[in-house]
Amino acid sequence: MTISRPVHKVDNKLQIVENLEKLLKSGEYSDFEFTVGQCRFPVHKAILHSQSVYFAAMFSGDYQEKTVGSVAIEDIDAALFAELLLYIYTGQVPAMAEVDRAIEILIISDRYQLESLKAIVESELSEKMLTTESMFTLLLAADTYNAPSLKEKAMEFIAGRASSKDILKGLFDNTLFGGQKSKSLMKVIQELIK
Repeated sequence: MTISRPVHKVDNKLQIVENLEKLLKSGEYSDFEFTVGQCRFPVHKAILHSQSVYFAAMFSGDYQEKTVGSVAIEDIDAALFAELLLYIYTGQVPAMAEVDRAIEILIISDRYQLESLKAIVESELSEKMLTTESMFTLLLAADTYNAPSLKEKAMEFIAGRASSKDILKGLFDNTLFGGQKSKSLMKVIQELIK
């Protein structure tokens, strides 16, 4: 005869998440370190490996990171990197109050191949932040950082809800004109026209 025990999945999952957050914040038993600016982030390779194809390749391939134990990251804000690690460890989504901040999160989720976070950001941008002021910025970001859902929503928005005046204003007021961004934007607009 087997004795059945009550299952407390919700409580157990919450406890696991809390424990992982404590582990990240304490740095106990860490086996790798990222340096971002003046900030050091001790991490656990197994956790990063399990959550991201990028980190899995970094820690298991023939890369320098596999043996050195630390890496400096220079092209990301330390506070944003801390939020990224918190997401990897606990699933806590970084704050996305503004379009620029959400795009930064889209960029790092694309770079570190965090598809679940990327899907959340795409949804947030397309459902809550897609306006006539942001439409071209979001369209270009979606095209640049391989965000097909956001790209489709931005194209639908421009085609269906933006007036000619909105489109012209968006094009000429937008800081995207100039250099490579201008070429990319024109490519995406040509795709939209088709």
